[in-house]
Amino acid sequence: MAADGGPLDLTRLPLAADGEALLQVRAPRPDGALPPFALHYRDAEARVGLWWDTAQFPDLMLWVSNRGRPEFPWDGRHVALGAEPVNSVFDLGRVARPPADHPLADRTGIVLEAGQAWRTRYRIGAWQGAAPAYPWRV
Repeated sequence: MAADGGPLDLTRLPLAADGEALLQVRAPRPDGALPPFALHYRDAEARVGLWWDTAQFPDLMLWVSNRGRPEFPWDGRHVALGAEPVNSVFDLGRVARPPADHPLADRTGIVLEAGQAWRTRYRIGAWQGAAPAYPWRV
């Protein structure tokens, strides 16, 4: 994918260059039995998948932390991939609104009301071989 400073290849982690990157994936969908998001550990032929209610959280925010935070407590050693289902505008809903014709303009979040229950569902699974069945219909 295109990024500041040139192409960014997220197919193999950790990255060669130090840095931090946020990427919002718009409307990922399960493909057959596969979850909307899965990691493939090629050396072990193992996978870890994340399923969630894509009606409530239509997008996925990926945070690639690749030794790009020099301050304590990370000290330039933190290497991680965060995956967060979201209903937001690139984690900026508190400070910015996109123009009406922006592809994420309809991402308005979820309104929570005091005293009213709100529920969601998600699943994290690990497997080898064929993908597990999709855990629910939404």
